[in-house]
Amino acid sequence: MASNHEMTVSRQGAKTRWSCCIPVALTVAGAAACATASGATVKFYDGGFECYAGPLALRLPDTYAQLLQLGEVVSTRNLRTQTQHGLTTTERQIAFRGLVMRVYLFSGDPGRYQLASVRISGPAWQLSPLRVGQATNRASLGHDWPGLPDRGSWEMQGDSAHLLISVREGRIAAIDYSCESGH
Repeated sequence: MASNHEMTVSRQGAKTRWSCCIPVALTVAGAAACATASGATVKFYDGGFECYAGPLALRLPDTYAQLLQLGEVVSTRNLRTQTQHGLTTTERQIAFRGLVMRVYLFSGDPGRYQLASVRISGPAWQLSPLRVGQATNRASLGHDWPGLPDRGSWEMQGDSAHLLISVREGRIAAIDYSCESGH
């Protein structure tokens, strides 16, 4: 099956850009070679990537109350509130140690939340199939995606979601999901 990927690889200030419409095998082979480069930034597009489905899907509780029970909440902060037709939508940031989330809450359905973003920076969190501290050579990404670099970042853009994995010294340092739709 053919795949359209645009990948940018940056190394020590030099930037190379490829626009390819070639068989997946060639795309993956080239991306994997670039991904292992020291200090590489791997960027590519997969329109089917979602926060809640597929091999890198987040595993989050169904309700806002359950979300707050994930661990000790360090802080919460309302970022924005919008009222329309008597209903209020609140964008809230919730911080735990090693985890920060932005969610939308709805006054008309108090148990429901919609995820806007998640930053996982602590190894204790098992919300993703990937873990902070995990060796890059043991990370299972799935699909025909390029492998993680030893240092730098791995970034995938989908139609409704974005994933950024920061890597240092052959280990995952942080995992950032941005989601347009969610719970």
